Amino acid sequence: MLTKYGKVVRLVKPTRRSLSHTLSLTASPDDLLRAQIAGGDLDAAAATLLQFSTTRPLPISSLHLVFSSLSNCDHFHSAITLYNSLSKSPAFTPDLITFNIVLKCYSLARRSDLARCLFDEMRFRNIKPDTVSFNTLVKMLVQ
Repeated sequence: MLTKYGKVVRLVKPTRRSLSHTLSLTASPDDLLRAQIAGGDLDAAAATLLQFSTTRPLPISSLHLVFSSLSNCDHFHSAITLYNSLSKSPAFTPDLITFNIVLKCYSLARRSDLARCLFDEMRFRNIKPDTVSFNTLVKMLVQ
């Protein structure tokens, strides 16, 4: 406790929620997502991305940031769920990198059936698979 102008002032440690709320009012989507990911709260980052998707177009950098963080931390089921939720939105426009990350998640989850469907979706959206896409798919199919 501190005293200020003769009054006792209690210092309050900010919570993760209060920091996120403060950042959400002042920061860019990427800044908020980076803060949540740095704090280890990947679920909050995924929820924030979903929330942003309902109010504005998502920056592709935000998609890459959250999907790669989920994938790298072995939260591939969360990444798959997030992709499925976002894909229902007409404003969702994944690019090749997003598809490659989700393909990797399907591979890690051993869901070759869904990976092939995602591969077909890439072609439907006129996104040309690259070497990473093909290598991920082939590696998964030979396991």
